[in-house]
Amino acid sequence: MNSDSIRRTNAIESVMQAAFANVPWRDVFPVFLSEFNIQPAEIEAAIAKKRTEGMRAFTPSEISGLDDCFAEWLDVISAPAPEELISQIQPLIDSLYANTLKISKSPKILLCESPAKLAIYMKILVERKGDEAIYSADQFRALAQQVVVDLTPEERAKFVQPLEVEFNELLQERGSNLMGRSLTYRVREHVLQEFGAELRNETTAILKTDSNEFFTEALYYRFEAIRRRLNSIFDIDFHFLGNEHDSFGRGHERMMRHWNPFNKETFGFWQGYSLIGAGYVMEHLSTRGSFSPSCQAELSQWLRLFNLAPWFSFFENVCLVGMNPVELFLDEQLRLNNRDGAAATFADGWKMWAIDGARVPRRLSEDPASLTVDDISNAQNANIRRIMIDLYGASRYLEDSGSRLISKDEYGELYQQDLPDDEPLTMVRVKNSTMEPDGTFRYYFLRVPPNMMTAKEAVAWTFGLESGEYQPDVET
Repeated sequence: MNSDSIRRTNAIESVMQAAFANVPWRDVFPVFLSEFNIQPAEIEAAIAKKRTEGMRAFTPSEISGLDDCFAEWLDVISAPAPEELISQIQPLIDSLYANTLKISKSPKILLCESPAKLAIYMKILVERKGDEAIYSADQFRALAQQVVVDLTPEERAKFVQPLEVEFNELLQERGSNLMGRSLTYRVREHVLQEFGAELRNETTAILKTDSNEFFTEALYYRFEAIRRRLNSIFDIDFHFLGNEHDSFGRGHERMMRHWNPFNKETFGFWQGYSLIGAGYVMEHLSTRGSFSPSCQAELSQWLRLFNLAPWFSFFENVCLVGMNPVELFLDEQLRLNNRDGAAATFADGWKMWAIDGARVPRRLSEDPASLTVDDISNAQNANIRRIMIDLYGASRYLEDSGSRLISKDEYGELYQQDLPDDEPLTMVRVKNSTMEPDGTFRYYFLRVPPNMMTAKEAVAWTFGLESGEYQPDVET
């Protein structure tokens, strides 16, 4: 298979995954489909095939029931946290620690209303020496302030003060051994390997067929809508801002260094989709057979935990429990996106600003008119710079940034501006052939690939033609 065939296959895979996530793929990916000459019928056939793969032991009604099961779980992870959450989670966690981790001491439950709170505790874990928590209350406060640099003073107080009180109480209660050993890896290993093997063996006996296909092919795509929604919120990079007066955050230092806390130190729906599938077998296929009592008990425990919260992080002395935002804005591709305010707001007051799935500073979302050419030129992240240019206006940016004219002919003018760590911004300026009511002609810019050499070639490209094929009788 050549490179073009591989790229086309990967493109079909991407569109198909979006379709399983309920993304309106026909509307979202028209250019993508055209570029790789992918017909909608081809995608529909691939979707139909994937819906039956791994489901050979199931009837059509059972396949439909599994789809309904995942739709119900999508509602679960979108729901607000239930009342008295700690009292519901504590006995489940105590049982997990005692029976699976062989730890008799009950851990303290810490609700992490926002990803920022989790990241702060994670940084304490990463940077402490041995088992001793080395942060004082003042150090903890300074740490917390660094993740709320984009908030107003009132919003900062709402986030930092309760967090500081909780930390001080935890220090008094737990002493220097604040969190203890990390146990998340052990939990993940148990669920995905030890308990996972038990689930597969018993599912094979119930379905009278090899269950590996069911746990891989049948569940993976159905999980896509849940994965995308959770990833849009939690699979993000945290940064400490080097200069809080720099609202575009130049000089960011990765907060977690080489750690992504949600991948390294958490367990939740990212790893849990096989448990959802096993839960469907247990709850809806009992006429075929039953899991053993011990397997049913543990599976019910995990399903109950996931029903209460999207992720958990386990330590010897504490268990961090993540919560969903109280307000969330997603685009049709299930990416964080809000050009008029925060894309996600959490119960503890922390907020995230994001455009087209990329985290951005607050000013970029709420005050785009304040953008300057220097802001764009100094951006150190190519993706953020592209968003800035889109907000500023690509043609306006070309005009204001001193771009160079690389070609001029009867078809238009071709301009280009170099961008650090990105392809040059290249646009052709043409004149509208239709006269305005006041008798003038309006000029406008069209973005083209950076390898265009002449204005004619660029204009031809906008019509899907080569330069030699583009021969209009009159084109202004």
